[in-house]
Amino acid sequence: EAAPDNIIAVAPLASINDALAQIIGLALAGIAFTILLPGNASMLRRRTIRRLYKQVAFACTSSLEGLRHRLENRTRDLLIQLMPSPQVNTPEDQILLEDALTILEVADAVIDLREALRREGVDALTRRILRSCGAALSRAYEQPSAATRSSALMEIERASTRVQSLLHAEHLPPNVLNALQQIHRCLYRLKRALNDERIATDAALQPATVATGDPHAA
Repeated sequence: EAAPDNIIAVAPLASINDALAQIIGLALAGIAFTILLPGNASMLRRRTIRRLYKQVAFACTSSLEGLRHRLENRTRDLLIQLMPSPQVNTPEDQILLEDALTILEVADAVIDLREALRREGVDALTRRILRSCGAALSRAYEQPSAATRSSALMEIERASTRVQSLLHAEHLPPNVLNALQQIHRCLYRLKRALNDERIATDAALQPATVATGDPHAA
């Protein structure tokens, strides 16, 4: 009797190797997730919130081309990580949403300010003062504290005083007047946002601690 053509070859050793490889792969994946991802969900959330606040520094230092679009995308992605549900279900979610809107407002004012500095008619001293203001503002959101917030407010006030003194001059050329007025509006928006003291001292932005009580940066 002729043997069938569709003979199935069975290799027990190969099957055992494949099964072991799958088991080892799953075990390594579990170990990797345990090591690479924080065991405490609140720590991961704190880190994401810090990244959200750092979007102001991103607005201060990144290239202006397409910056608004990139900033909005980054902020939206971080909010999705923090609030997977489109609905605001808890007071904490409401606070996060309000903070995100404030951060976008600050970042938008920073971008407007940087665009105004590109225009003609802004003297060198004013440019230096405004750049110092931007650096202080970036620190206030990268390292939020009462001290960095106070420093940023002082720099904003110094810049506002400088711009106001220039605006009081007579017979300003239209291009200079328009640039200074735009800068003055931006500084007002920044000052108003920084006066929300809770943002600069939020407990969610403070360094995380482990069970032993030793401090570790979030």
